[in-house]
Amino acid sequence: MAEQHDAAIAITEAYFEHWTRGDSAASRTLLTDDASITLPMSGDGSPEPGFVFAGVDAAVGYLQHSHGTFVSLDFHDVERIVSEDARHVHVHARGDMVVKADGRPYRNVYVFRFDLRDGRIYHVEEVTNPVTWANLGLAT
Repeated sequence: MAEQHDAAIAITEAYFEHWTRGDSAASRTLLTDDASITLPMSGDGSPEPGFVFAGVDAAVGYLQHSHGTFVSLDFHDVERIVSEDARHVHVHARGDMVVKADGRPYRNVYVFRFDLRDGRIYHVEEVTNPVTWANLGLAT
């Protein structure tokens, strides 16, 4: 089981590495064809998810858009918790980024849930403070 846990952690480490480098081709290799990324917190306070990127193309598109919005993506103070069966990884991290358009700092706290199948990611849930994002005033 330790090998499965190590493999699950390695997949999430690779996800962040590829995302922060802006390497969409490498990111795509980690995702299943039916992968999705959900940002469940909405800016308007409704219970509906803020964003859902369904399918590998939409998921990779979100990662590219994020990378294009910021000069750099930096996640630090990262903690990972792997489920007993190694099919789910929860990641808590702090983000420290710089807005590409005007150089403003963007700092937020993140909680990710990665759902894994056959050694690849089929779903990511990315939870962050939507007020901090909304205060940035960036169009989505």
